[in-house]
Amino acid sequence: MKIRVLENLKIRSKFAVIIVSLVVPIAILLYLLVAEKNIAINFARQEMSGDRYLRPLRTLLEHIPRYRMAAGTASEQAVREKVNKGITELENSEKELGAALKTSEKYSDLVKGWKSMEGNAGKKEAYAEALLGVQALISKVGDTSNLILDPDLDSYYAMDATLLKLPAIQDILYQMVFLGREALQKQSITADEKTQFVVLLGQLRFNAGELKRGMGVAFANNRAGKGTPGRCHCRLRQSSRSNREEDNRWGADGHRCGGV
Repeated sequence: MKIRVLENLKIRSKFAVIIVSLVVPIAILLYLLVAEKNIAINFARQEMSGDRYLRPLRTLLEHIPRYRMAAGTASEQAVREKVNKGITELENSEKELGAALKTSEKYSDLVKGWKSMEGNAGKKEAYAEALLGVQALISKVGDTSNLILDPDLDSYYAMDATLLKLPAIQDILYQMVFLGREALQKQSITADEKTQFVVLLGQLRFNAGELKRGMGVAFANNRAGKGTPGRCHCRLRQSSRSNREEDNRWGADGHRCGGV
């Protein structure tokens, strides 16, 4: 004999069963939706933390090479103070965000590298250690802040420019500057130095081209701009054109290096 449960229940009990059967799936779906949104929110918060941490690193990436360039000049102390100011700002960021971004080890390496360079602006080994510390910390922040994992094309290429392309281009440019200064000081340039300069020029062209391409994709896929080139995009194109003309001139006139 089959037991017909619902038929034996009162009206109120039947309504309760029906309501529960409807509410439970909705509650589960709502929970899953909220959990998914929280993942996205936490992902974005981590990215924002990474962006904040990178700001003082951008200052150090700019002024540490300048400190080496200023070695033995009247501006050495002023540049040194700017680097120390950046270190102080980075220390504040480390206290606030270091635990979440897991940067304590790389931060310590950077500070150690700067201490070895401070007061030894012209020392190549100390400069290399300090700059490597900055670059390593930038990479670490990119990894642990989820910036490197950005799923949107526009923000991904903006991240790529900030974490990879622009630091690489800046490093290449300063290497070329240091190489040129040494050649001017010696009033001569070796074959190996010429080769190194040509290699750096090729790297500069490649990274500048990739930066331009990436930013083109970013602007084309930006929802706010709807693919319309804005003022920033136009400035980027003008800058890329200027850089291309300049490195073409260097490439065409490279034979002049022999007469430094």
